[in-house]
Amino acid sequence: MFEEHCLPMLRKYNLCKPPVFTTGHFTIGIAVVLGSLFVFTHIITIAITSIVTGWGGFGPLSMDLSGFFAGLGFVFICRTSSNTDSVENYEKNKWIFVWSSITLCVRVLDTLMILGIVNIPAIYVHPEGAVFWSNVVSEIIFGFSYALFALIGSSMLLFNPSDENDDENTMGYSKMDEQDVEL
Repeated sequence: MFEEHCLPMLRKYNLCKPPVFTTGHFTIGIAVVLGSLFVFTHIITIAITSIVTGWGGFGPLSMDLSGFFAGLGFVFICRTSSNTDSVENYEKNKWIFVWSSITLCVRVLDTLMILGIVNIPAIYVHPEGAVFWSNVVSEIIFGFSYALFALIGSSMLLFNPSDENDDENTMGYSKMDEQDVEL
């Protein structure tokens, strides 16, 4: 049911248009949307943090920006994956899997630091007020969800490429069905 309601929106934004549409492609398409929201909200978080608390030093800023630029780059890689046959995009799906696995581990630590459960002052000072809430939205809600959906979607496309054997995971859609979906 969820897929039926989201698929027209995703296809409107040129996502999830592989030759054979599978649950893996759908999951990667959702990751693209979450990643785009992460990028947008993280820019706001960086602005709020720099206005309220300053830059916080080279170490934390460089780690924050490296995660931001990696997340931005993988939005485009995931977008390609949502539109491409899993075998044709095998190498990029491997990189999505590696990146999202590492990022998800970092996101767990980041979430624990944002919530004040873990304290590592050299990396992160527990935020308060607007800085805290902007981090909750960008890092926990969108960033964590983005990495999770990218990991699940890339795993499906790598380890169960159902678009190659046309089984029950194809969700009944193909490239030809694209014209049948009302936009």
